[in-house]
Amino acid sequence: MRRFPWYPLLMLLMFPCPSRALQLHWSSGGMNLTFAAATRCTLLVQAEPGEARLPTEWRLLWAADSAAVGFVVVDSATACLLDEAQVSRITGPATAADSAANQITVHFCSATSSPASIAAYILDLPAGARGKLKVVAVDPADQDSSRITQSNEATFNGGVPDPYPPAILRTTTVHRSTAFRLNAVGTGLADVREATLAAPDRSWELPLRIATEGDTAIILTASLAASVPGCVVQAVGGNGAIGAGSVPADPPTQLPEPFCPSEGDESKMREVWPDHDPYLIQPKDFAFVPGGWTAAGNWTYHLFYIRHNQYLLDENTEKNIGHAVSDVLSGWTVIDTAAVRTRGARWDSLHVWAPSIVLKGLTYNLFYVGVDKDGNQRIGLATSTDLVNWAQGDSVLEVTPAHQQQIPWADPSPGFPYAGRTQLRDPFVMEDPDNLGYWLMYFVTVPTKYSPEMVVGVARSNGDFNSWGQSFPLWKTHQSWPVPEKLGGGSYVVESPHAFLRNGKWYLFSTVNYDSVWAESNDHSPSDTLLVGARWSPPEKLCTLVPPLQTPNLYFWHATEYLQINEANDIEYLAAWNDANVCISITQMLPSPPYLFKMCVPSALDVERPPPVASVPRLLLTDLRQARSRVGLRIDLPSRMRIHLAVYDVMGRRIRTLADNELPAGETGLSWDGRDQGGSLVGSGLYFASLTAAGSRQTVRVPLIR
Repeated sequence: MRRFPWYPLLMLLMFPCPSRALQLHWSSGGMNLTFAAATRCTLLVQAEPGEARLPTEWRLLWAADSAAVGFVVVDSATACLLDEAQVSRITGPATAADSAANQITVHFCSATSSPASIAAYILDLPAGARGKLKVVAVDPADQDSSRITQSNEATFNGGVPDPYPPAILRTTTVHRSTAFRLNAVGTGLADVREATLAAPDRSWELPLRIATEGDTAIILTASLAASVPGCVVQAVGGNGAIGAGSVPADPPTQLPEPFCPSEGDESKMREVWPDHDPYLIQPKDFAFVPGGWTAAGNWTYHLFYIRHNQYLLDENTEKNIGHAVSDVLSGWTVIDTAAVRTRGARWDSLHVWAPSIVLKGLTYNLFYVGVDKDGNQRIGLATSTDLVNWAQGDSVLEVTPAHQQQIPWADPSPGFPYAGRTQLRDPFVMEDPDNLGYWLMYFVTVPTKYSPEMVVGVARSNGDFNSWGQSFPLWKTHQSWPVPEKLGGGSYVVESPHAFLRNGKWYLFSTVNYDSVWAESNDHSPSDTLLVGARWSPPEKLCTLVPPLQTPNLYFWHATEYLQINEANDIEYLAAWNDANVCISITQMLPSPPYLFKMCVPSALDVERPPPVASVPRLLLTDLRQARSRVGLRIDLPSRMRIHLAVYDVMGRRIRTLADNELPAGETGLSWDGRDQGGSLVGSGLYFASLTAAGSRQTVRVPLIR
């Protein structure tokens, strides 16, 4: 007969008391029970002579050649009338992990209020079955030690040679940085070959590393940035037997609450390095992680962002996604400039764009756009547990001809101005509030119905982030938007969608024509496919949602992101790529009826690392918006002086004089609209902005692509 290992049975007594040793025997007094036909028998757990009390908790382990061993519940009224503690109730399996380990909890009671010295199981054993049992418990004399009390072995029909499964009796954790350590005490732990943390309902699980192991103690580790909730640890022995134990939740973690000293301002994030142009890197589309550990032991905000190098042509930049941290949403420290990066000969070989991050269990899932060498766009997934080491996988959403069934309403090869290149970008992922266990992904693409114009779409997943289906367009986001003349061809671009709930309404924000952020709201659902009638309001520019005096602050905001710090206190922030200040701007959203919000700076601390004071005249390129033909320039002067700033072509011919006058000391911002001295748009190509001041000359490259 094939043998099947049996697994731990957790036993709880009603009577707290110490015990140093346990005995296990059948009611006959023997250690082995022999029978041929199916039988009902009684197994006794007893304190050693001289010990009057059983421990409050123990584990019954067994191995048998049949899975038909049954436990009988005695009528609770009868059980509680006896001086001998008997099983009055059986609970379980309480979790999926308990079920995997065949683990149940039994409750005992007896007639006396004194601690019991003997407890009885009534078992139903099938005909011909063989097996063995023993009881183990943490030494009641020292619950914090790894010392284990074990009984003798009781057998039926001679027992079996199978080993007992591992048993986890007690766990403690240490987690004050990304280094997570779990200490487990039990028996059979030297035989553990793999271990996992898991949700009680098995909705997520995470492998653990075995650091050290002995028969009664094992140390398991992982690198985790997320706070660990109450969960279970599951250990698998060498023969496949499973043991499970509960894991306590981490102590509460809390970030300092950002301070709001004045209305109408915002915090800024720039990637600044010593001896470098502070406007060299534009931190464009981005995503927040509102609280996570660092390796240094800080619980802090994390920010992931596109890195656009102003001085490189488009095909040579946006190759990696940066990572910065801050305690109060200001004074950001860059800790990685290539958290996620392009990969040669893959779907993300040319660019990586637009991160969106969600935490599922203890794993961070970073969705991003990858652009291949031919310019086709796909949405893919990278995963991490520590926010530092990311495993980049395959694409998960495509509109290429081979995968068109994922988004059948999208044009896989749109015409001008996309030259047949697939357009699928800017994912935003959130839990579906209308369908428990499901997730929504917002994105933008070109619908066949209106090609080459764009629309926001939504796909749904059941939690398998590699599989997305049920995609549909949100047609309300296809509007008769004002199309700038410089875009040509009459097409418009929708980008960077995201949704959030505020004041009882769902808001859907997106960026249109590279410039303005639009918003729509309803009180129904964030994934409402109709987007018509009373459910959704007409779209509005972001600047119209704040009091009039604050509207100029938002004119150059794009690719917004919403961040909620404290749901109970309704502390909310809105952030965006701000091309006027070449930074990510962050403002607290304060109540301001009838407006959606009013702005407030989140911290009175240093909001950005100040650029070094220029000791000589300097010229910097601060913004390059190809579609809008807008070139931002900045002049830094050590003192007031006369300057001359002009734009030249590659032949050295002057195209346009931008300034020829005195300027004050410090920073002065200027711009070039891509037109020559006569007001005509210049063609695509490489141009040079040249500053002459104090006998010196500074020149920066200005590539234009139309």
